[in-house]
Amino acid sequence: MATITLGGTAQNALEANSSRRGYSIQNQSTASLWIRHQATATADASSLEIPAGALYETPPDDSAGGTVSIIGATTGQAFFAKVW
Repeated sequence: MATITLGGTAQNALEANSSRRGYSIQNQSTASLWIRHQATATADASSLEIPAGALYETPPDDSAGGTVSIIGATTGQAFFAKVW
């Protein structure tokens, strides 16, 4: 499990890893989180919103090796990331 270190500021949820084939991120907080692959996440339509309690998993044909950025409104919002 990891947390948002500073609310309103994007951070890396996953560092770049060329051998990674996919990943999932579960929002374990009570407010939305947003992620963006290979760019800085923002809390708007340019990023993928993960609602409270929801899980995002990369599709089978996704190029999942780049950096994954995440942002949440509040410091301490929890999320869990798994890679394969």
